[in-house]
Amino acid sequence: MVYNNNPISRLQNIIEDILNSEGHYGREILGNIFNIERNDTASLYSILIDLIHLVRESRNQIERLSDNDIYLEPIVNVERAILRLELDSSLSNFKSSLGEHTLYGLKFSADLITRKYGEVTIDEQTIASIQQDVDALIEKLFNSNLPDSLRDILIEKLHNIRTAIIKVRITGIDGLKQALESSAGALFLHRDEVIKNNENEDVQGTISLLDKLNKIVSIGNSVKELVSFSKSLFLSPPE
Repeated sequence: MVYNNNPISRLQNIIEDILNSEGHYGREILGNIFNIERNDTASLYSILIDLIHLVRESRNQIERLSDNDIYLEPIVNVERAILRLELDSSLSNFKSSLGEHTLYGLKFSADLITRKYGEVTIDEQTIASIQQDVDALIEKLFNSNLPDSLRDILIEKLHNIRTAIIKVRITGIDGLKQALESSAGALFLHRDEVIKNNENEDVQGTISLLDKLNKIVSIGNSVKELVSFSKSLFLSPPE
């Protein structure tokens, strides 16, 4: 599996998985697709909200174009179905309302966006490697001797990155970039404290991970790399 910056392509892949799923209830099907425990109601509702946002993002992409009716129709059909989706109800009506015609329409619309704006991807192995690094760092930080305030900031931002990784099927590369930018902002805001503890292996590990994610996101989006975390934080003395 690869993850991309095309919202309609991501939407099409998720809807296809739902239609091909063997489960019956929304809680069961979404839990299986997004690897969430069925009793984790808060996380499942968060996924539903993110799916609605993905549909709106897909609509916005098409509505910018002229003569868009044929491309917009399958997205509108999906929006109606998702707004009626309930965790503890059968998805038989959802599945029956979205058949092969809708899937074909989504693929057609996704192809249009790819041809117009291009599509960039990150492979599953790269995402899995980042997630392993994030999980290992979070575990280490819980037992770190860093000042509580700095440790808590690092854990919070790493959790945000982990959430973006879990939701990458929905939010795509942009979700990872937003989590990275949020983490960078927090480090700059607390840069004096970071510099004071710059020899701590947990700080060094976090900086290295952000630098690694920065390169992946920057390369994937074909844009100039963000500021190098290690240089900007450690080589610039606090005022």
